[in-house]
Formats: sequence, C-alpha cells, structure tokens
Amino acid sequence: MAVPLQLNHFAWTTVVVALLGTLLARFVYAAYTHRGRMQGLPGPPHHPILGHLPVIARLKTEYPSDIHPHTYPHLVREKYGLGNIYYLDFWPASPQMLVIASPELAQQVSNWKKHQIVRDILPALTGYHNMIAMEGKEWKTWRSIFNPGFSVSNLMSLVPGIVEDALVFCDVLAEHAHKEDVFRLEEAATRLTIDIIGKVILDIKLDSQRGENELLDALRSQITWLFDDQEFNPFKRWRPFRPLAVWWYTRKMNQYIGKVLDKRFSSRGAAQHTDPKKRPVIDRALDAYLEQEIEGTSSSKVLAVDKTFRSYAIDQMKTFVFAGHDTTSNLDATAALISSEPHLLNQLDYSLAIIKEVLRLFPPASTIRQGGEGMFITDPKTGKQYPTYDMMIWVNHVAVQRNRDLWDEPDTFKPERFLASAASTLPKDGYRPFERGPRSCIGQELALLEIKIIMALTLRRFDIHASFNDLAAMANDGSVWAPDEHVGPKRVEVLGDEMYQMLKATAKPRQGMPTRVNLRA
Repeated sequence: MAVPLQLNHFAWTTVVVALLGTLLARFVYAAYTHRGRMQGLPGPPHHPILGHLPVIARLKTEYPSDIHPHTYPHLVREKYGLGNIYYLDFWPASPQMLVIASPELAQQVSNWKKHQIVRDILPALTGYHNMIAMEGKEWKTWRSIFNPGFSVSNLMSLVPGIVEDALVFCDVLAEHAHKEDVFRLEEAATRLTIDIIGKVILDIKLDSQRGENELLDALRSQITWLFDDQEFNPFKRWRPFRPLAVWWYTRKMNQYIGKVLDKRFSSRGAAQHTDPKKRPVIDRALDAYLEQEIEGTSSSKVLAVDKTFRSYAIDQMKTFVFAGHDTTSNLDATAALISSEPHLLNQLDYSLAIIKEVLRLFPPASTIRQGGEGMFITDPKTGKQYPTYDMMIWVNHVAVQRNRDLWDEPDTFKPERFLASAASTLPKDGYRPFERGPRSCIGQELALLEIKIIMALTLRRFDIHASFNDLAAMANDGSVWAPDEHVGPKRVEVLGDEMYQMLKATAKPRQGMPTRVNLRA
C-alpha cells in the first residue's frame, strides 16, 4: 500500500507545481508584454521590470501617502517635466495609463467609451443603471429623461426648499460655535447635501442633519467596504466578506429609496395640484419617461411606479447621492429674499468666481476612457500619434487645471481670473471640474446653486477656520476617517496647502476638514 500512496502524493505535487509554473509563466509573459508596450513612449523613467512603480514609491516618500490618487499624475508631470500627454505604467497594481493634461487633447476622447473600471467599481454604490457608466442609446435616453428636472428654471423654483435646509445647516454651525469645539465640516456638509438632494429630487425631508439617516448610513458603510487600490495590506485589499457586505448595503439603499419612491407616487396625484411650478426632479423625469414610452398617457394619472422606471430611478438617486457625497434677523431677511427672488443669486459674480477657483484647485473627479486597437490620440502641433491599445485614458483634471502652460500662477488662489473682466485670459475648455460636452455632470447647476445659497447664508454670520492642529483630539470621534498619520507640530502640505484631497469613494478634504467656527461680531 505504501507505493500507491507515494505515487498519489507525487502526482498531486506534480500537478500543483505544474499549475504554479503555468501561472508564473503567464504572469512573466504578461509583464514582458506590458513593459515592452511602453518602450519609446513619453513618461517618467521606466524600469524594465518594475515599470513606473519606483516613481510612485519615491513620490510616496516625498508626499503624504494618503493623498488622492488623481494628484499623482500631476506630481509626476511636474517632477519630470513631462508634456501634455504621457504614459504611466503601474501594472499590475492598476491598468496602464495614458494621461492627458490639456483640454485640446481631451476633446479628442470626449466621445470614447468610459473605461471598464468605471463599470466595475460604480455599481456597488450607484447600481448598474447609473448615468455615469451608461453608453450609447441607453445613456441618451435616460439623460434626456432626467434633464428637465435639472434645468436652471426648474431648479430656481426649488430654491425655497434648499434655503430651508441651508438654515438648518446654519443652526448646526451656530451650535458648534457656542460649544467652541472642533468638528469635521465634511460630515455636516454631506448631511446638508443629502437633505437637499432628497428635497430637490424626491420632494421629501430626509432630516439627516438632525439625526441618523438609513440611506446615508448605508452609503457610508458601503464606502468602507469598497476596494482600495492604495491599500497594500492583502487582508484589507482583498477582504473575503466584501461581496456579502456590498450586497447587504446595496439592498438597504435600494429598499430605502424604493419605499420613498412608492410613497411619493402613491400621493402624487394630490401633490401635483398644490403648486405646479414647484416640481421635484423625479416628477419631471416621470413626465419625460411617459412621453417617450407611453405616448398619450397623462402622468398625473400615474399613481404607481413603472417597474423599469423604478429600477432606473433607484440607481439614479444613488448616483446623485454619491456624487453629492462630494439665525439672526439679518439671516432670516437674507433667506427670505433669496427664497422670494432666487434669480438674485445670478448676481453673485465674485462668489461664483471663488467657487470656480476652488473647484479648479481641487476638482472633485476626473474622467477615464477606454483605449483600443487602432485608436490614436494625435498631437495637433506635431501630428504625432499616440497608441491607446489596452490603455486607460485619463483626462486628469488636476493636471489640466494646474497646467503651467495654461494657467498663470496655477497653484495660487486667484478668484479674479474667473471674473468677466478676465474672461479672455482663460484657457479654452481648460476649466472642467464637471467635465465638458454632452457628458458633463447633469447636477452641476444644482451644485453651484446650493453652494451660492450656503455661502450667502453662512459667510455673513460665521468665521470658519480649518484646524488641522486639532487632528489628534479627533482620533476617536467615531468617524469613517482613520487616524491621521501626520499628527504633530510639523505642517504637512501638498501643492502649497495643508488641506489636500483624500479618496473616500469621491475626493474629500483631508480628514473631513477639521474645523472651528466663530460667530462674527
């Protein structure tokens, strides 16, 4: 009996060794193919075995390791004096990339498909029917359905509801001012945004500023379970219970939004007759959907949600929440004035310039497209063509909006550059925090509107200060933020500012922006 057992053991060992050898051979061949593809292409110094991983390793010693990944392409470009198009090879940690740092080149890929990584990552937060990853006819259909609700005229009619939520935010700030405590402003601002989205999109009160909210809690928990490509600890990078957790929190978000939709539409007939001028986005979207799908149907008679519309509406609601997840007598008078005459917000030219300058320095996101065989990007000045096969095309907004070839003093805060008097000095299509073209952010007008309202109601009453020196005192505040690794007397800066961006599904201010608030005299 001993011989067969030995042979059996030998056979299994041979199979395992052969399997490992095959996997190793495939990896070596893939590495050889990927590294060889980069030969002769513009970029930082390229290692024949490690690619550009040593470049990032060096940058991580020079800058905080927790900075947002979209900052790195710009830092690489600055450090190595690269042009407006260059390649980065971080395989196998991420796809090989072609980075675009000019609006002229960005326009060439504006109609290319979104990269597969968008369709792989976003569904956990937004569902599979999200407008960010949709393509072709499906995207055109659902963009046209939701466009009416996000028109400027419709949003202006909803300003009083936004003001109401902004006043609650003012009360929250006043409470912190009286307590003289330090708090994370990002948390308070996110809860305000969630309340505004609930009111604008669904005409409901979520009240997340004054208590826990099931939707927000599920979204925040979901984010903690997402794959983190900056995490090198294998036990945190590949967590075995991640699929189960993602399923669970997706289910909670879907159930919450589904119930809200059902409740909204069950009383929709009566609601429509209260004030026809003030209609939430979801009502406008249903009107457009019925016009396209069921000709001749009066939307006012529809009191139940069509299954297809319900499914897509749930995913769009999650998309809007995810994307947003980026009183004295004088104050009462200001709030009343804005509510009664919302078009006065269009006269806040300098406030808008400040908003635009902040978004230039700290863009909320970038756009990534899918390259392919036979698809090239052409340098208009030289006529040289750059291959994109198997590449992630990254129109990097940090690199574009801090490009020294396009902007005067690109790392300096200068709101004046966005005033009408300086319009001729702005680089054409160089400002793109919401991207440009037909696939620009559908919610950009809402974002600018709510920021202007919040500024008008808060800055006349409060002095707001970042307080990164207080990070040590916030280490155990129960937030989603891990303890800051830079606590200490030394000031930590990125691009001249101690407030740098971090990645929490979207770009967030460092550590949620520790803040102190004082009442103005």
